[in-house]
Amino acid sequence: MPLSPAAYRKPIWSALSDGPKSSCIKRDRLLQMSAAIDDVRLAVIGKETRFCLDEYRGFGHAVRNVYAFNLRPLRLEELTEGLSPCYQRLRAELDDFISFLLAPDRVETYS
Repeated sequence: MPLSPAAYRKPIWSALSDGPKSSCIKRDRLLQMSAAIDDVRLAVIGKETRFCLDEYRGFGHAVRNVYAFNLRPLRLEELTEGLSPCYQRLRAELDDFISFLLAPDRVETYS
C-alpha cells in the first residue's frame, strides 16, 4: 500500500528543520532555496523568483490573518497578472534543478 503524501511531510520537514528557527520560516526557506551552497548544490531558485514568491507569501499572510477586508483591488490585479510569469519561471528553475540532480557528472562535480 503506497504511503500518503502526509507520510512524507514529516520526514522532509525533519530533514529541513536544522535551518533557521525564526517566526518567518517560509521567508527563510525562500532565502535558503535562492542561495547556492558551495561544493554542495546550485541555487534551487533565482532571486527574481524568490522575490516573486515572497509577494505571494505576504499576500497569503494578509488573507489568513483577517486582513482580507483591507485588500486593494489594484494590488489583487497586480498579483493576478504576475502569477503566470512567476509560476513559469519557478517551473523552469525547478526543472533545471532536477536536471542538475539527475546529471551523471553531478557526483564528480559536487562530492
